[in-house]
Amino acid sequence: MQTGGTKRNPRNNNIKKLSIRVASGTLKGRKLDCPPGEIRPMTSMCKQALFNIMFGRKEMEMLDLFSGSASISIEGYSRGMVKSADVVEGDYGKKVVLNGNIDRLGLTGKIRPIISDAFAYIRRCAKKYDFIMLDPPFKMENKQSLLELLEEKKLLKDNGIIVMHAKYTDPFDEQIGELVQTDYRRYGINVLVYYQWEKDIIIDETEENENV
Repeated sequence: MQTGGTKRNPRNNNIKKLSIRVASGTLKGRKLDCPPGEIRPMTSMCKQALFNIMFGRKEMEMLDLFSGSASISIEGYSRGMVKSADVVEGDYGKKVVLNGNIDRLGLTGKIRPIISDAFAYIRRCAKKYDFIMLDPPFKMENKQSLLELLEEKKLLKDNGIIVMHAKYTDPFDEQIGELVQTDYRRYGINVLVYYQWEKDIIIDETEENENV
């Protein structure tokens, strides 16, 4: 007969924490824990492609929606591309790990965690950003509605960029109000979709023509 003590599920002892590492920059090699629950970290190929395409952008103020472990914001900071970031995560269960990653790497005050629904945050936000990253769950439908709300609330600064990480079967219009799709890259089942303000694209094209 068993008396006293607490029963333990032996299977729990076999659960390993998932972790990833910063790929480049001042924090290269530092470990980031992945939060429990549903999480799908961006593949290393996608992440490398994201920052390669954005090469040359520096000191950006970033909004990271559906941030999970904050790995994209931290990677951007490590590379000198991101000056500060508001990382928004709607799952309260991810808060401890999210805060732990930020504290352990000495990024408190630079990477700011916000536990909130992404749509609710966009609606109440009065701040503008140079770089807005969206990494919603693959199973989420109508991801374009996030872009439509961002366009309506005008949270993107002039010459800023929005990047959506999604599944290749997700549909996205080439133009959403004043936002224009400037790039679309597929990596297996993953896609990165880039948007900028239409007026910024027109200015860029005019400058190129003047330099010919």
